[in-house]
Amino acid sequence: MEVRDNDYLLMKLYKSLLGKAVSLLEDGRADIKTESGSIRAFFCLPGEAVQVRPQTRRKGYLYGEIENILEASPDRLISPPCKYAQQCGGCAWQFISYPRQLAFKLALINQAFSNFSLPYSLTEITPAKELFYYRNRMDYVFGPNGELGLKAPGKWFSYLDLDECHLLSPEASKLLATVGKLTRENNLPCYNPKNGRGCYRYLVI
Repeated sequence: MEVRDNDYLLMKLYKSLLGKAVSLLEDGRADIKTESGSIRAFFCLPGEAVQVRPQTRRKGYLYGEIENILEASPDRLISPPCKYAQQCGGCAWQFISYPRQLAFKLALINQAFSNFSLPYSLTEITPAKELFYYRNRMDYVFGPNGELGLKAPGKWFSYLDLDECHLLSPEASKLLATVGKLTRENNLPCYNPKNGRGCYRYLVI
């Protein structure tokens, strides 16, 4: 599929397009080639045929959202452990099988070495002993309407009200629920980034 330079400038926003993901990028998005140009989007794997909607232009790139997976990769997990796995910005790759995640990360590291002409390369990555509940700190965010959780990836204005999170510890989900209940009961306003006002902004556990 031929993609001309600067086609992203001509592509109409919010118009659904058919494309195929060709690679994963360092920010967790996939690079998707369409007949109208290249689009970057989360929650997509190389080789997958997708329906994607371009939404914004930024710094020479076009960003969008996946609307439908038309042809799924065999490395896509049907049921990721967390129900927010393909909505939340906390885990960009949870829907990918872990062996494939390691392969993608290895390729990205070696590509970074190559980009800077460094004479290094890695042949393997040591797998993590624990895939979930491994962090010792998380910063959760309050939304202006009382949400408490994390944001959707690439959307500073979209807040997810979480009732579970597989990153910190099982107890963290109970703390989220308790703190969320208390803050809603006392009626103090949560932080609104549009006007810079509000009492609750972050919950650090």
